[in-house]
Amino acid sequence: MPHVYTIIPYPYNTHRLLILHYDQIDPYDRSVFISDRFVFISDRFVFISDRFI
Repeated sequence: MPHVYTIIPYPYNTHRLLILHYDQIDPYDRSVFISDRFVFISDRFVFISDRFI
């Protein structure tokens, strides 16, 4: 079952976002930065999942 993700312009509401299944993101994609709570795609977008951890 595929995961549903949302792309949100950074930095809107980033303090409210949590990520689920960020292990599914390609670890070799250098444009994606994973922190404890967010997955940043470049410096313009935040990649978030449809569910909370």
